[in-house]
Amino acid sequence: MRDPLRCSTNGMEDGYTQAWNISPVVQVLLDAGLSTATILFVYLLSSWNSTELYCVLAISLLLAMIGWRLWRVRTNQTQAGVPYTCGHAVANGKEVFIVSTLHVSPRSERDVIATIGAVRPDAVMIELDEERLEFMRGPSRPTLQAFQYTSGDSTVSLWAQRAHWNGEYAGESVTGPIVLDEGQELPPGCLALSRPDAAPLALRAFQAAQRGARAVLLQGERLPAGRLGTETLLTELRVAMEVRNSGFPPIPALLLPSSELMDLLQTSEVQGSFQVLADTFPRRTPRRRLCQEFAFALSGIWLLYGIIECFKVDAGDEFLAAEREALRLGVPCCCVDLDTDRLCSRFAATAAPWPRNLLRALLAWLSAPRCVFRVCFPKRSDLDVLGSSLLHFASFRIGIWLSFLLAATCAGCLVAGLLLLLSSGAEGAAEGAGVVKPEDRQAVLSDILLAIEMYLIPCVYSAIVASRDEAMYVSMASQVQSRSACQRVVLVVGAAHANGILQLIRARGL
Repeated sequence: MRDPLRCSTNGMEDGYTQAWNISPVVQVLLDAGLSTATILFVYLLSSWNSTELYCVLAISLLLAMIGWRLWRVRTNQTQAGVPYTCGHAVANGKEVFIVSTLHVSPRSERDVIATIGAVRPDAVMIELDEERLEFMRGPSRPTLQAFQYTSGDSTVSLWAQRAHWNGEYAGESVTGPIVLDEGQELPPGCLALSRPDAAPLALRAFQAAQRGARAVLLQGERLPAGRLGTETLLTELRVAMEVRNSGFPPIPALLLPSSELMDLLQTSEVQGSFQVLADTFPRRTPRRRLCQEFAFALSGIWLLYGIIECFKVDAGDEFLAAEREALRLGVPCCCVDLDTDRLCSRFAATAAPWPRNLLRALLAWLSAPRCVFRVCFPKRSDLDVLGSSLLHFASFRIGIWLSFLLAATCAGCLVAGLLLLLSSGAEGAAEGAGVVKPEDRQAVLSDILLAIEMYLIPCVYSAIVASRDEAMYVSMASQVQSRSACQRVVLVVGAAHANGILQLIRARGL
């Protein structure tokens, strides 16, 4: 499996590695030499202290970058009508067009529509998982569960909506008498038919299970498109405290559309049965959800998007546009990203200070000069991330600029404050133990803060960007291989992911 610690425009198997088949050891040595040369060059520049020289070098670099991009545009061989923000790769006779976006950019939606219209793909794929897509546009169609009930000689089959935790019991066959739940003791193994109630469904499932039920049944006039039992975090915590259990309810729950079942129970015995279906939709216990919400709050992500929403700026409209265009063309639109549960698990694994992670962080910093060079002068086969980002920034309205800058500033201040608090605690412990003198307090505090940042930055990149590149590539390749007629694909992702996925496509195929 590819090492995920690579820069946003090229991986650890970068240009000269692929072209000259350089081994990883030689590549590390080259990175170390390039890093050393960069440090010496910066040191020499700082010793000259010439403003005129700095201006000449900066202008020369800027002109070289502009000239390089003009040459790229002039020699561009991508299909007509495809915008500059779109990358292209061919593997196994299949074409992939990757649209790089900024999620708050108005240009992103236009580029997606233009690319899909020009390419006419056989499939469209987006950087979302099912949960986030459903949150953005609502459930598209119900995912229902078959249910049967028998009264006398008649058997009725119908479709029911399921609770979000039912997938925990996938494959189980649930059969038993249907009994009206009056809040009293229930016959063991029954299916408890609950009256309409304002109580959370999870609470009713816990209580029914304690009284001997094997499942909870509800009745409603219409089946909702989304799964049942989704509550606010505060409600889930209240339920967990009341039942003294922070896990999933121990029995499945269904919502039936039939209104006759309640009346039928008054006159005869009714048997119900169903087999719990598997469900890949993400689900999380209250304790896991609490940890994730806490982590996202401390990371500044919720603050970032919360401020952006306050300015009525829509983030991620390009994904909804991609789905609409796919529907218009009659081609599938597939989600290829990691869900929140797996993303958090990967971050926890990469952030732990194990020797392997420390070594990866060191290698990432050694490759930094090479990565910066590739950002400034991207290969012809790579997407110009810097140029594409500037085009997106140019499309920002005043409101987007204000929300973007304010949100980034506030989120950055929050993270900086937390890091400062963490480093202050470490410095205070060292000073209390007599390791640090009081007059060296500020210097030690700065060193600790710098060390934390230099370790966490590669870890965050590895978990949030690089590992998702790998996951999205694997998911996309699986989707393409499962469709024999799929020859052209449009993939819509954030700009930071585009070159990583392009690289994997060229290295491994589809």
